[in-house]
Amino acid sequence: MQLRERLAHAGVLPRSEGSQAPRAPVPPGFSRGENRFGEVYYRDRYLPLDHRHGEVDIGAAAELDTQLLERLGEGLTAAHIRGAAFLDIETTGLSGGTGTYAFLIGVGTFESLAFRVRQFVLGDPRGEAAMLCALSETIDRCAALVTFNGKTFDLPQLSTRYALNRLAPPADLPHIDLLHPARRLFGRRLQSCRLSEIERGLLGLRRQDDLPSWMIPGLYFAYVRGGHVDGLNPVFQHNLLDVVSLAAFVAYLNGVAGRAPGEDAHGALALARWDESRGRYAEAMRLYEEAWDRDPDGDVGGEAVSRLARLVRWSGDWRRCEALWTEEEKRTGSVRRALRARVELAKLAEHRLRDVGKALEYTREAIELLAVNPQVARTLPETSAALAHRLRRLERRIFARLSGQHRRTGRAAVTGSLSSPRPGDSIPSTGRVLEPTP
Repeated sequence: MQLRERLAHAGVLPRSEGSQAPRAPVPPGFSRGENRFGEVYYRDRYLPLDHRHGEVDIGAAAELDTQLLERLGEGLTAAHIRGAAFLDIETTGLSGGTGTYAFLIGVGTFESLAFRVRQFVLGDPRGEAAMLCALSETIDRCAALVTFNGKTFDLPQLSTRYALNRLAPPADLPHIDLLHPARRLFGRRLQSCRLSEIERGLLGLRRQDDLPSWMIPGLYFAYVRGGHVDGLNPVFQHNLLDVVSLAAFVAYLNGVAGRAPGEDAHGALALARWDESRGRYAEAMRLYEEAWDRDPDGDVGGEAVSRLARLVRWSGDWRRCEALWTEEEKRTGSVRRALRARVELAKLAEHRLRDVGKALEYTREAIELLAVNPQVARTLPETSAALAHRLRRLERRIFARLSGQHRRTGRAAVTGSLSSPRPGDSIPSTGRVLEPTP
């Protein structure tokens, strides 16, 4: 095969008239449209707003709480979501590059009384420019873009196809990539953050006879080369469910990340981490405290109070930070959490509050806690060594301070004795000098 023929086969160059293969048939249920670049195959599916996708009503995605909108993106409003394009594509390969086509594109939009999913299928690589033009016309009427991993996959792939066809891409809209909130909120609770796992674990959706992704390119090639159109029906259904799942996941997020979600400690901690990453520090601190209250003994509450104390420490409120760790030490039933609280209190006292005596007291209490819990001490050798080192350093500091006081007091007493004391004067006591603990 000559280079020109290979480039034409890849869609980089147009094919010569004599080498053009007959177009594949229009899939059943699809309409044939036209624009200035040629023919476009598309179909529409309408779902009522009370349609249940798993256990979620998709219409709830059109009425989001302001708390969730602020978390999803700065400046987003309910109008952005009501006018959003929910986008998902199917490609001839997962590696990307100039030889990979987006042959099926699904776009979901909220209409007046329904959720419409419009699907564009590429009946022939020669019609790619027409399909991309039709896609731009659809997206340009929208107010935002919602995808799942679209920043990494869908949009770069489409940008490549627009560039190869020398077409301007769609309007630059606010983009909500749902993979990021999925990881923030559920990365520790789900086996993975793939859309299929979210459907099973959160939306309560069980797909029947769904295609594995690796089969999809082969079914499309069979359609283009041999006209086997029936094999695409499962692909169309797969893409349709993907688009509807985007809207359903947004609706689900409204229940767990909108106002007063009432989640458990795990949910409150996840929301707080998300808020912190968005710079919503006041709300993050409130949610960290909520997670801390709901889990007084476990790892979730321990992480929550640690993150809360860090935010307070950034503000420079050392006394409040001390109060947090003091409360944590008193109310937790976890030896590890109580130990960490005492260590943090010792650090605060020494380095921020400049109270070496209190730092020594907290350090000794931490060492005593390990002494009465040898099973914990055996698992924390580095902590034990660090506490022993801190104890020796603090004792040396106190000994040096008391020695200095003794020398200053002694010199003052000698100087006073050289003068002529009046009757009744007494030499002040120098006090007892503490010896360092061996």
